[in-house]
Amino acid sequence: MAATTTTVVVAFVLPLALTIRNVERTDEINGIVSSAAALGAFIDDGTPTIEVEEAILRYESEFPNIDVTVYSEDGEVIGVPVPVTAEVDEAFAGQQIVDEQSGGVIAYVPQKGPFDAEGRSSFVIRLAATGDVIDLGVRSIAEVIALSSVISILVGGGMGLLAARMISTPTQNLTAVARRLQHGELDARATPSGPAELRELAETLNHLAARVAELLVRERESVADLAHRLRTPLTALHLEIETLEQTPETDELLSRTQRLEVTLNQILADMRRPEEHEKRTIDLAAIARDRLADWSDVALDAGRPFHVSVEPAEPRRVSGDPADVEAAFDTIINNAFKHTPEGTRIDVTVTDDGDRLRFSVDDAGPGFPDSSVAQRGVSAGQSSGLGLDIARRTVEVFGGEMRLGRSALGGARVLLLFPVESVPAVGEW
Repeated sequence: MAATTTTVVVAFVLPLALTIRNVERTDEINGIVSSAAALGAFIDDGTPTIEVEEAILRYESEFPNIDVTVYSEDGEVIGVPVPVTAEVDEAFAGQQIVDEQSGGVIAYVPQKGPFDAEGRSSFVIRLAATGDVIDLGVRSIAEVIALSSVISILVGGGMGLLAARMISTPTQNLTAVARRLQHGELDARATPSGPAELRELAETLNHLAARVAELLVRERESVADLAHRLRTPLTALHLEIETLEQTPETDELLSRTQRLEVTLNQILADMRRPEEHEKRTIDLAAIARDRLADWSDVALDAGRPFHVSVEPAEPRRVSGDPADVEAAFDTIINNAFKHTPEGTRIDVTVTDDGDRLRFSVDDAGPGFPDSSVAQRGVSAGQSSGLGLDIARRTVEVFGGEMRLGRSALGGARVLLLFPVESVPAVGEW
């Protein structure tokens, strides 16, 4: 913008300056010639030399940078002593001569006296002006033009910079918000500012982000609902198949059921990646009670001993996606049902130690092989360990950890530790 303003100003100012310079120089030269004529009006053939000298002094006092020489017809030179030249002879013949030089201008003006209209001139007035005198007016105008040009460029550049910032700053803000949305920060919103078009664009971007967030919430709710609808009856079906007489057909049916459970876990894990979590404050204790109520019904239907203890009476809050927590709880309880013989006791205990909620699942089954206890996400028997790995990765997203070990019942223990907001200490478990 500043470059455009400068180009426009220069394009107009240069021709204007040249034109004014020529006009001003011509006016200065004409003024010098007119001054010579005015000076000659006081001189005639009878004017004493002393009066001519006084007239020259008065003129030079008014125009100190102009040298005056008066040549009389009888050869007398009054004023600045400059020898007679061919130009002086031509001026005596009646020809007015203006000699423009690089250093100034010299004018030879013939004078016949106030009453002599014809014939040879009585005297010649020579005025020699230096270039400084001639260019004085031109220089003043040039200074005004230059100052005006600088002011125009500064004002134009400043206004251009202001206009550019009015557009570029909101555009940069919109770009930053769009990049945040691109990286999954769906709570990012733009502040409408700048021209009307950019404000409208910011509002549209905000509506779009809100719509995307709404669709993702609906999708996650649908996934959570699918998990609740499929996982519980699928586990119940698995347990019922295990109660049937073992035959090749029941073994095949059990294998297919297990593959379906693995596939379901994989789908749920893919649908809930850490970078896509819906972050909000949730109550871990309330979620634990809700899920344990469902699993108590499953255990009752399967005839399984299932003991539940949830100690925290107050909310135990954490920031995250409730569907992820539900999936982690369901996964380790489901593993306990799947990988223990029929009738095996399962205990689920929920406690807290002030800054962590502890969700523990203990069973009286065969437990983990010694070789796999230290390997998180790896379980015993024919299991792939995918369920435990999903639970581990989920609790780590919340900044917690999963521990595997042997329970007091003689079987396996899976312990999930979730960091929570500061709460009163209840005691150690």
